[in-house]
Amino acid sequence: MAKVDPARLAALKAVHQVIQQEAFSNEVIEKSADFKQLDPQERAFASALVYGALNRRLALDKIIADQASRPLNKINPLVLNILRLGVWQLLYSYSVPTFAAVDETVKLCAASGRKSAKPFVNAVLRNIEPEKIRWRTKDKGIELGLGNELFGLFRKWYGEPVAIDLGNYFLRDDFDLSLRVNTRKTGSAELKQKLESEGALVEEGHYFPAALRLKVQDLRLDELASFQQGLFMVQAEAAQAVGAVSLAEDCRSIIDLCAAPGGKSCDIAMRMPPGARLLALDLSPERLELAKVNAERLGFKLDFASQDATDPAYPTKLKQRYGYLAQGADLILLDVPCSGLGLLARKPELRWRVGYEDLLRFPPLQREMLRLAAQMTRPGSRLIYSTCTLNPAENDELVAEFLAGPEGQVFVREDIRPRLPRKLLHTLEEDANLAELLAQGYLLFRPDITGGDGFFICSLLRSAD
Repeated sequence: MAKVDPARLAALKAVHQVIQQEAFSNEVIEKSADFKQLDPQERAFASALVYGALNRRLALDKIIADQASRPLNKINPLVLNILRLGVWQLLYSYSVPTFAAVDETVKLCAASGRKSAKPFVNAVLRNIEPEKIRWRTKDKGIELGLGNELFGLFRKWYGEPVAIDLGNYFLRDDFDLSLRVNTRKTGSAELKQKLESEGALVEEGHYFPAALRLKVQDLRLDELASFQQGLFMVQAEAAQAVGAVSLAEDCRSIIDLCAAPGGKSCDIAMRMPPGARLLALDLSPERLELAKVNAERLGFKLDFASQDATDPAYPTKLKQRYGYLAQGADLILLDVPCSGLGLLARKPELRWRVGYEDLLRFPPLQREMLRLAAQMTRPGSRLIYSTCTLNPAENDELVAEFLAGPEGQVFVREDIRPRLPRKLLHTLEEDANLAELLAQGYLLFRPDITGGDGFFICSLLRSAD
């Protein structure tokens, strides 16, 4: 049997696991023994294959369906994933010659136990002529890897030009990994120098002084001395805005209601004054354990508890269990479960897992969590609501609905513009829609404008009466 390329084989296994077993791509790659055995160049190529095939899955399927002699649902799932990898290399890879894309993909059939599929895979790939691929206007969403339903939602919310910009942005393959410097232990310049000495390519963050950007490359962060010493945490720069607007420096008691895996909790802990207490809660004990590990590595002592933030009794329970919360907290973070539509670049599987019906189930849950979180506040305190989605029904529309209801009468939206870095403020105000939202107290990171993840933040101040 001809020798198969280990990078392509590792990519095939990962893609198959994500699609057939509904796993998450980042977790599959991180845990894959096959990926760990590759050299740096092979790992980079395998990662590009995985994310490329997943990002463009819907487009690849349309192209395969046009060329194959049988419908997609009649093609063996493993063989279909082999085809997806091959078509992606043919049409979207700038580094793979045509002959290699075809020959190496065909080899995957025998290597994965599907030797009989070799003629079929070979025929489909050789029938594809990149210069003849044409997309109909009605299939613009498929061309962008979003699907027509999701593209239609973005178009409804933001207009077609923005929907196209978002689709193109989420197809980019040059994303950085954002880091938050642990300012209790080091500074940005010192950490940048140390990371570079460890072989990393590092740039300053886009907006925040304690943010750094690690260029995507083959580095295992957990093996770096700087990571083990707790000099930084991995945190999207948009998420770092929560800490920036929190005024945690003035708080004595803080609750993070959806804390795992601990990024925002630890960011807030860096800002807290001596003697302040932070209670980190999460429904999942397993994910909460990750938050504990992160806090310990970074050197922060927090209180942890597994708690369902939709349990109507939890506000009373917490006030009884934790003396420093008897009168409510100074600051509450509520980063609710959401549709995640701001993360399509990093979680491409959401492109086909989240549909209109799925979007309907989040707002009721978010409304209840916000209502209960409000019961943990005290006069003069603030509640920060955040999501990683671009769906207005989970963002500004939901907050406005809460404020119009009985529990929201004692809250007002804060003007957080004075707390934002000048560069971020300027970027937001260049776009009329984002500027209007910000003037109303709604901070929206729209990736095609701000870069990075899509993210939403609103700070609600409870009246002092």
